[in-house]
Amino acid sequence: MRKLLYILLLLMNFNSLPAQRMLVAITMDKHLEAGVPVCYLNEWGDTVVPCGKYRFCQTDTIRNIGFVYENKQDARIVCIDHQGKELFYVFKYDNGPDYIREGLFRIMDENGWIGFADSLGNVVIKPQFKFAFPFKNGKAKVTFTGEEKAIFDGEHHEWVSDRWLYINKEGEFLQ
Repeated sequence: MRKLLYILLLLMNFNSLPAQRMLVAITMDKHLEAGVPVCYLNEWGDTVVPCGKYRFCQTDTIRNIGFVYENKQDARIVCIDHQGKELFYVFKYDNGPDYIREGLFRIMDENGWIGFADSLGNVVIKPQFKFAFPFKNGKAKVTFTGEEKAIFDGEHHEWVSDRWLYINKEGEFLQ
């Protein structure tokens, strides 16, 4: 009952705001924390993303884009827009979505190839790389080949390739 009252109060305040085209996460669990089933409501209180379709992944309010976990074992992180549309998979880093560095973050396609998107959800460099490091000083280290090897502790991995290249933010190869 307490949760229902909280949700109703939230929606009343939400409806009094000017239309901002955003979604707000709601859960029936005790706390909104990573991994709990979640639904997203729009500024009018309508359900845009049904409960249980995704699990919560650090995005409680979606104005442009947000991140959610698929609702299955070995879940990938999905980027959705403020209308609930799936845009792409997000590279998982440090137990969550990749960090934005120099305006871009790493994304993935269904086959695990890596590319880059901006903070509005625009794909800037389509997924095409086996491995790709974040941008630093205007360039990113990428490769089309290689393998992932476990480091001695078994928890961490390293990428090994004999052909690393650098790209700029337009995806052009650098010398």
